[in-house]
This record gives sequence, C-alpha cells and structure tokens, in this order.
Amino acid sequence: MGIQSNLKSLYPFPDDIVIQDRLSAIHYGRDIFEQGIIERCLVMWVDASVGKFPRVRKANRLAVAAVRYLEFSSKSWTELVTLNTLPYGTAFAVEAEMIAIHEAFRVACGLMDDFDRLLIFTDCQSILQGIRSKSTFSFLSKPDWITSLFTYANLLYDLGITAELQWIPARSSVEGNERVDELAKRFRRSAQSILAKEQPDLILHHVSITPSSAELLRQVLFTKLIQNRKNNTEGCQSKHVDAKTVDSEQETIDGRIVELSIQLPNF
Repeated sequence: MGIQSNLKSLYPFPDDIVIQDRLSAIHYGRDIFEQGIIERCLVMWVDASVGKFPRVRKANRLAVAAVRYLEFSSKSWTELVTLNTLPYGTAFAVEAEMIAIHEAFRVACGLMDDFDRLLIFTDCQSILQGIRSKSTFSFLSKPDWITSLFTYANLLYDLGITAELQWIPARSSVEGNERVDELAKRFRRSAQSILAKEQPDLILHHVSITPSSAELLRQVLFTKLIQNRKNNTEGCQSKHVDAKTVDSEQETIDGRIVELSIQLPNF
C-alpha cells in the first residue's frame, strides 16, 4: 500500500505515453530521426541488452542500458551506457529497459536549459503500458528505479518541459533504434568478455560511462575490479562495489569523466 500510494502521488504523466500501431510508429520514428536537431526538442533513443545464456544456471546477468541523442551545441551524437548486474529471479530484460528510460530522464535533467520538449523512443512496449496503467512494477529488483524516474519527470514538468515516451517497434530498420540497440549489445558483449577473463563474479552497480572504445570500458571495469579486491582484502563481507555514502564517485580516464557509481535519490 505504501509503494502504491507513493507512486500515485509521484505519477507525472498526463497523455504523454504514446503507443501507435506498428506502421504509424515506424513512420513517426523515421521522420523524427531524419530531422536531426529539432529546435528546443531533445530526442533520445534508448535500448538495453542482457545476456541470454549465463555461464552458470540460475546466475545473475549483466545488463547494459544505452542512451543515444544528438547534442545541441556540437550537433554530434552523444552516447551513454550503464552496466548493472541484475539478480537471478528478476525480469532481466524488462528491468534493463526500465534502467535505459531512467537514464534518459537522468541525463535530460542535466540539459534542461536546452529544450522545452523531451521525446524518448523505446522499443519496450510493456514498460510503456505499465507506466500508462500506473503499474507498481513489482518485478523490479530495485523499486527505486520507477520512483526515481517519476521524480526526474516531475522535475521537468514543474519547469514547463513536456516529456513524451514513444514506442518504436524493434527490428523495424528505424535508424535511431537500430543504432542504440547495436550500442547496447556491443558493450554488453565486450563487458562480458572482459569480466570472463578478469573476474566473472564481479557485481556491477550502476556503472555508467560515455563510451569511446572497448579499451576505455576495460579500464573502467579494471578500476572496479581493483576496488572489489581491495574491499575483500580489508575484510568486506559484501562483493558489491557500492558508493552508499556519496552521491557519485568519479575517475578521469583519457580525459573523460567516468561515473563509477551513482546513488539513486532517497525517498
């Protein structure tokens, strides 16, 4: 009851969850992508990738959520990938898609001066249906994903910025969706390969990077690996590499800021 009441009071969306028929959704997605930069409108494409065949049965799974958008000033594409180890028993794929939408809102809230309308494309129709029906998403391993997403959306609405979530069919040859899908899959495979060689059981908690190469990803994961070994050496009981006492922990690698761990807002 507490969770339901909290979500109801936070629920920010009026009629901005859009699920069109497949053909209309494809035409709309192509039209938006081909326009490129749209004045005062931030268009974000999101997707996620989760390994289907873990090494060990009933194992946790690595999930990579990806966000891709055109940056207003540079007019170039900006990409963000976020890695999480999702516990066995959760709805891996759907939770990963939720994380991708959450990350789009989080990033958008840092760019609020540049736009009056936010348009997020996702191919996960079940998430959009759940948000539209005010679902509590009880399957999430971390319920804060949805409350945090609502908080970010409310921040935008309070400033007069509209936020629209738009369904785009998967595998429909819409370039915006195809590129973010490839981004999520590529970095999930790279991360799995790196972890398999270094430490297969390393738990990742909201590791976000602006990707430039597999080598940068390797360096970020290596940093997490060193942290994990240090914690174990100091007698830490948990294998989770967490930053519970700070809002964020950052490291500079090749001139880029890498967010090693982000704590969600407290509610």
